[in-house]
Amino acid sequence: MMAETYMLQALQNGLASIRSNPSQLADILTALNANELSAAQQWFGNANNQIIIAPGFPMKPEQLPFIGITVGNDDQIESQTGIGLDYYTSTDSGSGIITQYRGAPFNGAIKGTIYTTNADLIVWLSAVCKWSLLSQYDWLGSDNGGAMRNIRIGLGDYEPSPGFLPIFSFARGVYLYGEYDCVFTTQPQAITSDSVTGSFSTQNDSFTIISN
Repeated sequence: MMAETYMLQALQNGLASIRSNPSQLADILTALNANELSAAQQWFGNANNQIIIAPGFPMKPEQLPFIGITVGNDDQIESQTGIGLDYYTSTDSGSGIITQYRGAPFNGAIKGTIYTTNADLIVWLSAVCKWSLLSQYDWLGSDNGGAMRNIRIGLGDYEPSPGFLPIFSFARGVYLYGEYDCVFTTQPQAITSDSVTGSFSTQNDSFTIISN
C-alpha cells in the first residue's frame, strides 16, 4: 500500500472540484471578508493560475505554486502480532495451488507541502487541502482509497529556506496520518504434505497459514 498515492489523488480530486466550482470556497474560507473571498474565488477560477501537485519538491521557481507529496514516516506497527513474520495463503480450489501473501500493518505520515510566494495563497491552499482530505475520509478508508484506519489530519508552517529555492517562498505542510496494511503476493506453489492450517484476521481479509 503506497499511502502517498492516495493522498495525491485526494488532493487532486479536491482541487479539481474547487477549480470547476469556486463558489464552494464560501464554505471553506469562512473567515474571509467579502472582498477577500472574491479574490480567492477569482484566483481559483482563473484557468491561467496553475497548481502543480506532484511527488517530491519543486525544482525551479517557475513551478510555484507547488504541492509536493512526500513521506514523513512509514513504520511497521511492531506491537501487533500474527502478521508480518509468517506466510499467509489462500488456496485456489480445484488446482491445489496456493498463493502466498506476506504483509504487516503500518503507521504512516504523508506530507503535502505547499510552496508559494504569495502569503494569501498559502492560507487559501492549505484550507482547500484540509477540506479535500476531510471531504474524502470515507474514500480514504475504503478498499479503493487505501483502506486507511485511524485517520488524522495536521498542519504546520516551515521557516523560509532561501537555500532551497532561489527566491523567498512560504511553505506549509498538510499531514495525513493513518494506519494501513501493506501486503505483497509471492510466487504461487503447490500445497505440500507438511502444510498445517490456522487462521487470523486483518482489518480486511482472512488467510490460511501454511508452514514450510
